[in-house]
Amino acid sequence: MNSCFFMRLVVSLCMLSESTVVALSRKHLKLVGPDPSCPEQPDVQQMFTDDHRWHVPIDEKGTGEKGTGERVTDNELHCMFGSLYEDDTGDEDMNHRPNNVPNIADIMIKNKMHHQETRHNSTQRKMNFKEAYIPNSLLKRLSSDYVANLTVAEVKVMLESTDFSIDSFQHIFSNVNRTVFERLMMDVASDDSDIDIPEMYYHPMIDAGINQMGPIDTWNPQQAETMRPFLQGLSNEHIKELQSDTFQSLLPSLNELSDKGALDKSVQTVVMQKYKESKGPVQRWTADDMDEVNALLPTLSRRDIMAIPNQVIDESLNVIDTKVIAKNAQIARAYVHRVTDLSTWMWSAENVTRLGDLVQFIQSQDMKNLPASVITMDVFTSTVRKRGKESRLIAKKVVEQRGDPSAWSSEDLRSIGKSVVGLQMQELEKIPAEAILGAVDDLDASSMSPRQKQTLLKKVKRQDSGRISAAEIKDLKGLSSMLKTDDLKELDPNDVLEAAETFKGIGKDLNKAKRKQIVQKASKVEGDVGALIGMLGEDYVAEIPLKSVKKMSFEDITSMSVSTGNNQSSGAGEVKWTRSQSKSLYRSIKSGLEEMEGEEVTFTTDIIRNLGTIASGLPCEDIHKMAGDDVVSLVTALMEQDGWDNKQVRSL
Repeated sequence: MNSCFFMRLVVSLCMLSESTVVALSRKHLKLVGPDPSCPEQPDVQQMFTDDHRWHVPIDEKGTGEKGTGERVTDNELHCMFGSLYEDDTGDEDMNHRPNNVPNIADIMIKNKMHHQETRHNSTQRKMNFKEAYIPNSLLKRLSSDYVANLTVAEVKVMLESTDFSIDSFQHIFSNVNRTVFERLMMDVASDDSDIDIPEMYYHPMIDAGINQMGPIDTWNPQQAETMRPFLQGLSNEHIKELQSDTFQSLLPSLNELSDKGALDKSVQTVVMQKYKESKGPVQRWTADDMDEVNALLPTLSRRDIMAIPNQVIDESLNVIDTKVIAKNAQIARAYVHRVTDLSTWMWSAENVTRLGDLVQFIQSQDMKNLPASVITMDVFTSTVRKRGKESRLIAKKVVEQRGDPSAWSSEDLRSIGKSVVGLQMQELEKIPAEAILGAVDDLDASSMSPRQKQTLLKKVKRQDSGRISAAEIKDLKGLSSMLKTDDLKELDPNDVLEAAETFKGIGKDLNKAKRKQIVQKASKVEGDVGALIGMLGEDYVAEIPLKSVKKMSFEDITSMSVSTGNNQSSGAGEVKWTRSQSKSLYRSIKSGLEEMEGEEVTFTTDIIRNLGTIASGLPCEDIHKMAGDDVVSLVTALMEQDGWDNKQVRSL
């Protein structure tokens, strides 16, 4: 039996009730003999609750309350964690440890097993109210010397088992052995890594890298490569400080992050400034240079675009991603102007295709001179997103090319794409009903006005059919959003469920009264709230009656599974509930947890994170009662959700 065995349970026991702690500690105390290397073993309550060093805030120097200078010593940590290290894994990372350093991995794994056994098979539920196995207050108090003796395996277990605060995270990674740090970074960067570090820790990880390897302006390409998984944590100043060769080695990764939208706009701008310093003025750039910073081109200025040589502008159209430039309308218009103003430019089908997403920035005066065969190309009709001169011009060209709308087929209507918004009302009224139904998918994608949609609906809706059926709704697709509330009232509840996929797609286009009517109908057939949300989508959540939510039990909520498509599902904590619904769900969860524990539950950081969106239903009095080893960590978890009212914010 390991020495100080009962102390190994402190981390998990400290989250249980006082009576439970005392009972369990007595149960295990009789199995353990005294350890001469530890002070006289006190009652668990005295060790953990009375010793303020385990749970009071520390000052910025890392010492005790109000600068008392009290620290947890290595010997106290030994007694807190339990046994000395004994290698029986064969892992070379575990060998040759000092005799006075406890094996955290071994202790945390045992605590994890014990903790899971006490959670009443909680892993079988969608909402798993697990808590950290090592309190954050203890991590902040580990001495630098102690952290320096941690192994890779122990740090990994820590990451899996502890809800780190940002300060604790930076403290651990700043002070681990340099070799351990590098091995961890290599592991994170590998494709089959078993380490998952959330984005909130990227900035402190960069700071830890600085503590490990020195100031950023001294990093060489190899050192910078070590921190590649955390480049999102680089600040503007960090980018500016990078040496030229180091910056160049990171550029492909920075460009890729920009393409994914993972870099702040301000950081992207600084990266481009740094690139300009490296490559020189844009007048000397080549098409390959533009390709190298493809995702960063929207950060160029209009003056930069106008200064790029003509030949380079022409060649760049073959290598750049037009979708990226289209993100900045001002730069996109300048770029299109430069390209189409070249003496070598011709308005051919090939060149229009090369413009890709930039077609939407072609000026209407240029469109007027284009033949219908070019302006009705898919690349035109699929990218024009706005009503106005451009859409009316394209629609006019389509009418010229296709003839009178009364003879159009569904293919003719599909060919107009999003530019259907440019058709006149009298033209819409001429389109045959069969053509409209055959092209309804393309009409859904357009930004037609309600009046235009209503006109098309009148064309296809059977005036003599009486009650509308599920089959008709599925045929109408997006046009179903124009059905009147009275039409929905006449629906059979089973038809609502049968056409649920269509209603799910138009939820955002319906007003509150229509959504409420659909929910009322569907609820008569499907009483399970989770299943109902899965079928109709989250746009209908606010219309679910509060009485239905109040009927949900603890098990109903924690086992709730909302289908999100592609064989994926989400739990109750990911649904956007109303304030009243969140309050009701919170009360049910709290009551269920207290019934399980047999006493009042104090909500911790981990439980709050598992509550997810339901957390916004917390009453102010419960916010005041919350326990946390780290106030910042607790408030951070709370603020991950929105929807708080003023009283709750003041309580936070």
